[in-house]
Amino acid sequence: MRWFRDNVTAFPLVQERLTTYLLSSDADIWLITGSPQPLVEAVYFDTPWLPRVNLIASQIQRGYGGWVLTMRCLGHEKVAQLERKIGTPLRLYSGYSDSNQDNPLLYFCQHRWRVTPRGELQQLE
Repeated sequence: MRWFRDNVTAFPLVQERLTTYLLSSDADIWLITGSPQPLVEAVYFDTPWLPRVNLIASQIQRGYGGWVLTMRCLGHEKVAQLERKIGTPLRLYSGYSDSNQDNPLLYFCQHRWRVTPRGELQQLE
């Protein structure tokens, strides 16, 4: 876990957007990630924002002498998991992603943003 914590790259523009949403009284914030939930919680446990966001992540459990992936939260599975939480049809204000694999979820967002490897935001159509 220490390696992940030491190698997280904070992007100021993304953090600024997150802070704006956190300060809003009418925003529900979802962190929907392909990373395993225990990893996300261990890496970000001391951030001020983690307790204030709704987390959907890949699920793992002990089995067969190691860890078994019981739900892989990627692509269309992100849509299915969010629909289970908030219902259908999905109507989302904005979405941010660094991966084309998230396009199925971004489809439901009015405002879609791609986070570049340098932390810049590119608006998607």
